[in-house]
Amino acid sequence: MKTGIIIQIIIAIFILSAWNLLHLVYQQQHNYYYRELSSVPIIYFIPQRSTVDSLAEKLRKYPYLRRLETEVDSLINARLIEAYNLEYARDILKDFSLPNVIKMYVDAGKFLAPEKSELEEMLAEDYPEIIMNYNDENWYSTQNKIEFLNKIYHAVNILAIVLCLLILILLRIHFESRRNEFWRIYKLSGGEMGLRRKQFITTSLILIILPFLIVFALFQTAYYLHYVRYFVDLRIWGIEFIVLIFTALISAVIQENKI
Repeated sequence: MKTGIIIQIIIAIFILSAWNLLHLVYQQQHNYYYRELSSVPIIYFIPQRSTVDSLAEKLRKYPYLRRLETEVDSLINARLIEAYNLEYARDILKDFSLPNVIKMYVDAGKFLAPEKSELEEMLAEDYPEIIMNYNDENWYSTQNKIEFLNKIYHAVNILAIVLCLLILILLRIHFESRRNEFWRIYKLSGGEMGLRRKQFITTSLILIILPFLIVFALFQTAYYLHYVRYFVDLRIWGIEFIVLIFTALISAVIQENKI
């Protein structure tokens, strides 16, 4: 039976490790999409300089704001002259009215469809003269990719739960069944069957706690030593622990007339 317990522990460790690697791959891809979106600013072209401070003040109230960069027309003129060596055209450029610019960098994880619509409505109502420039096509495309990624992630998690339950329960029943003849003889010789119940419970606790603690410690150590970049949420660990508990409970129900 000890060999059976060791085999079950090893397989449980393998399943839990693969399951948690899935979470890390999901987080990596999910964060990649959001980093890409967060690096692209929303650009506002503002005709009147007096409007710059008013708009900036409103934008700072949004929780998804990461940072604002403001460039007034005089600064843009100076940069053009410096960048293209237009010193001789300084007086000419002064006669041109360049728009003021605000670059708004957002936290893409918080800047979703409702927030985007709210921002566009605010601009249309309060600042109709301002031109908002944003790569909408890229934003919608990335949002669709994130939605598809989430669906795949949830579907694979459900599959992982089913496979975990199925494999570990079948293994448990297989190794317990191999001991049935021993316990039948033990009972006929006057042995107390309560001993088997105690052994079943003890084995269940070992098969729940030991693989979970080993995998948990492994991933926590890897995170704190910077071998992996992402932290597996404690709620996910809770779900995995509950799945292990269910494997023991279901196995107990199947073996009920034998223990």
